[in-house]
Amino acid sequence: MAVNFITPQIGFACGGEEFEAAVLLRTLDGGNTWQHIAIDSAFGQRKLYDIAASTDGTLYVVGSGGHTAYSTQFGDSMKFVQEPRWKNWRGVAFINPNEAIVCATNELSAGYIRNIQRANNWRFDWDETQYSFGMYHIVFADSLTGYVAGFGAISRTSDGGKTWQFTAAKDDYFTASTWFSDKEGVAVGWEGSILYTTDGGKTWQKIRKANTVGQQKIRLKDIAQNNQQELVAVGENGCLLFSKDHGKYWSALKKFTDTDFEAIDFSQDDTFFVVGEGGRIFKVQL
Repeated sequence: MAVNFITPQIGFACGGEEFEAAVLLRTLDGGNTWQHIAIDSAFGQRKLYDIAASTDGTLYVVGSGGHTAYSTQFGDSMKFVQEPRWKNWRGVAFINPNEAIVCATNELSAGYIRNIQRANNWRFDWDETQYSFGMYHIVFADSLTGYVAGFGAISRTSDGGKTWQFTAAKDDYFTASTWFSDKEGVAVGWEGSILYTTDGGKTWQKIRKANTVGQQKIRLKDIAQNNQQELVAVGENGCLLFSKDHGKYWSALKKFTDTDFEAIDFSQDDTFFVVGEGGRIFKVQL
């Protein structure tokens, strides 16, 4: 599941249940109301995992079984694209309005990255490179520098996705990262890790180690920042962590539900949206 706001008023969310339903939603009033966007019947009952939106109105959605879709009209007239190898695409990010990169995982030890272009009607080529770790999340700090987080690793590109190199991150299933520049960023993991780097991942400072004996157990799924570079990380059992110093110190926000949170995005500096299990969407103000 994912949520993505491109203006304070316009946002999108996706999710569903595997083998039951694919769900794509849009809000035009800052999240007060959400409407279903029609999904091509070719999607069948495939869950949608991630969504990327560009300010020019381009929308791209990825899901399991190689199912993807795009729109050039803010979600109107979605067009279905079947990836030919039927990979489980878990993350998508725009480099620019004409090019996006998607990442996939088929198992914990196998991942895939693919560049797709508007000029090719956002379609996938047959050739692909397999990587040695399952991939969960992709983000770009600028048009050239991007990071893929996944099982036991975070990889970095500095050439717009043409080549990728491992960073020093290890010892967790990394679920997301966010970046203040091409080299300074924070990553979180399923086993509760919070890592901080100022050199593009050559070294990482362990702000919080993965869950250990005697430590409160948390599982983190996503992280987002506002324009003030304040951070919120979300996770299992209603976990909400807040930092206003680039992730060096964290405090818990007031818990209001036991829902397992899956994804987060800010719509404004003082307002963010969290999506969780069962298709729940929560609006939270700092």
